[in-house]
Amino acid sequence: MKTEGQSCSEDLFIDIIKAYGRAGISEQALKTMYRMPDFDCKVSVRVYNHVLDALLAHNRFQMIPSVYNNMTKEGIQPNVYTYNILLKALCKNNRVDASLKLLQQMSKRGCPPDAVSYTTLISHQTNSIHALKYLNEMNPDLISYNAIINALCKQGMSEIALKLLTRILASGLLPNVVTYTTLINGLCNQSMIDSAFTLFKHCIYHCKPNVVTYTALMKGLCNEGNADEAIEVWNHMIQHNCFPNVVAFNTLIQGLCNNGRLNRARELWNRMAQHKCHPNEKTYVILLDGFCKQGNLQEATMIWNEMLDSGCSPNVVAYTSMINGLCRRGKLNRARQLVHQMQGKGCSPNTVTYNALIKGFCDEGQIDNALELLNDMLEKDCAPSTVTYNTLLDGLYRKGRTDEAYKVVDEMSKKGCSSNLITYNTIIHGLCSIGQVHEAVMQLDKMTAKGVKPDVVTYNTLIDAYCKQGSVGKAVEFIDEMVSKNCIPDIIIYTTLIYGLCQQANIAEATGILERSVKEGLTPNISIWNILMASISKNLNTYMPPELIDGIPCKL
Repeated sequence: MKTEGQSCSEDLFIDIIKAYGRAGISEQALKTMYRMPDFDCKVSVRVYNHVLDALLAHNRFQMIPSVYNNMTKEGIQPNVYTYNILLKALCKNNRVDASLKLLQQMSKRGCPPDAVSYTTLISHQTNSIHALKYLNEMNPDLISYNAIINALCKQGMSEIALKLLTRILASGLLPNVVTYTTLINGLCNQSMIDSAFTLFKHCIYHCKPNVVTYTALMKGLCNEGNADEAIEVWNHMIQHNCFPNVVAFNTLIQGLCNNGRLNRARELWNRMAQHKCHPNEKTYVILLDGFCKQGNLQEATMIWNEMLDSGCSPNVVAYTSMINGLCRRGKLNRARQLVHQMQGKGCSPNTVTYNALIKGFCDEGQIDNALELLNDMLEKDCAPSTVTYNTLLDGLYRKGRTDEAYKVVDEMSKKGCSSNLITYNTIIHGLCSIGQVHEAVMQLDKMTAKGVKPDVVTYNTLIDAYCKQGSVGKAVEFIDEMVSKNCIPDIIIYTTLIYGLCQQANIAEATGILERSVKEGLTPNISIWNILMASISKNLNTYMPPELIDGIPCKL
């Protein structure tokens, strides 16, 4: 065009720059801008803005400052669109403090921030109080309100976000489906289901809920165990011609599986074709995992075969679910075959896969095979987790292989894998089971020193061990220790103590423990009364307070 003496307009260059941007070659867009003077076409702020936008779209953050500096050197004054691009670039690059400084400089440079400027900052602001402050400084539109509502909900501040709804209505704006859906999702994530339901009714009145709205509400209901209400929401969605997508199906299927409604989940899965919706990888994995955990291998196998027939290749999660199901049913050879199969398909087992296998072998008492799997993990650079070691410890202690258990604890420490409550409870139970109660108490001291708080299981294990040794006095001391550490004794602990005292024919103290449990609001169970009555029958001179006798059930 240049050789033919034809001029090129700014719009033509902008179209070329935009085309390069869409193609993902923003560097070429920049070169095009710098060639404009060769065609007697002046570079304007508008052109710079399109180049900066192209660079931002492909995260070329390092190039943006130099382009902006070159623009100012050429005497081209940036406008609000330029600044908004720079703000977004800083925010996307996690430089929120720098973006705040730029926002303050905009007004000083004669270019006041607009709604887009504030909305950009609000949507990337981790401090919701600052975000609310920006909102007070502007005349926000609905997009800005939605941005801050989203930021508040993400930070678990849905109640504050909900108050903004009143402000939106007072300003004369009408909330849209994005407003309502964001709030409903935020409220559900905070288990505020009643508020979410009320808001859903408002949404129906003000605007039509979409599939995302329904999905958020169904997920919240299922998470709270309200599967029946989630099904009602689903039916409402279908009745109002809002058609489900695969995410909606997956959400409700997941919720039904989590609530033990596997057959209902399967029925819903069968209906996907009616809605012209095809199961995806996640759908199959949800159902596989549900049936495997239920122990229904037959149904899980059917799902597995249907997944393969559909052309959907299992991922590591699908393989792990199936392996876990096989291990739960003691089908360890089939589980190992499936591991070889997944490796042959180029899918490497992860820590969760190995954990399922190790637990399977430990449950069957095949500890050597479980230890081989640990070595296999280490050889393949698959890092064992705390769960891995806890499972092995439990298996080793159950087999009385204490020395090897100590080695596993040492290796766990060397690998930087921290011990948790389950680790210590496993060790304490293992030591108590072989009569090493003193060593078990040392573990209690060790866990406390490391900031791991003992629970009812910890103390019950130790109390039971002392009672079996005949050291009931030491067992009783643990009750006061528990209370001092804010760990409330349960009826099982009191039952263990009463049994230990009755074994020593110490009915008076056993009765005292029983009275204490009643004063603490616990109801003695049949086991306690049976223990006491059996002991009293052997010691007929025993006195029991009348108020406790009145509490004995008529039928034991």
